Amino acid sequence: MGSTGSGSTGSGSDGSSSGGDSSGTAGASADSASGDSLARTGVDLIPWALFGFSLFAFGAAMRYTLTAE
Repeated sequence: MGSTGSGSTGSGSDGSSSGGDSSGTAGASADSASGDSLARTGVDLIPWALFGFSLFAFGAAMRYTLTAE
């Protein structure tokens, strides 16, 4: 638990605790700069979007067919 990079373990006047702060900040900025801001859940959205659109199109075709008569 002490190796989180918070810098609170050093007593402080020699600057040793500031080294922990800079490494923790650099690690956080490297993670946020990776480009993937959303979690990978393993679900492909394109097939699900096509499935949803096909349901919408089927419903619209059924409504058109039933109201045209």
